[in-house]
Amino acid sequence: MRANLYRLLLLLSVCLWMSSAGAAVTVSFVNPESYADVGRDPEDRITHMKEIETHLKQLGRRYLPPNQSLKIEVLDVDLAGHLSVSRPGREVRILRGKADWPSMTLHYVLQAGGRVLLDRKESIADMGYLEHPDRDYSGQSLPYEKRMLDKWFKRRFAAHQR
Repeated sequence: MRANLYRLLLLLSVCLWMSSAGAAVTVSFVNPESYADVGRDPEDRITHMKEIETHLKQLGRRYLPPNQSLKIEVLDVDLAGHLSVSRPGREVRILRGKADWPSMTLHYVLQAGGRVLLDRKESIADMGYLEHPDRDYSGQSLPYEKRMLDKWFKRRFAAHQR
């Protein structure tokens, strides 16, 4: 009986630990229909937003201490490049490096122990996105946006820990 109680308590504590570790970052998309460019096709839009959300959560797990939580509202997204029709019914994203860089506008709140550490609205961009090839994201979707988010997250939150 006692052994079962200990197992149950251990299981509950592991579940609580896992849920708090996975809940460090919450991401919401505010009025995505008004975004500058997150794709034209509804399926692409959903896929891109999910990709951004997943990446931000991974960054939170990597860089935020367990006692902190980060709430991010994505207010605008402009993906790298521009969509162009190559054949009837088929679109491709053209990357030229001229005023077609990735950018996002975010509002975020960083908290620890119920205290607000940061509460800001910020626009981020990577104007030189084609000048720095990155093998870490080659072959992945949204490589330029992910690299931009990596740099921003490290600068804002990893540096904040020091």
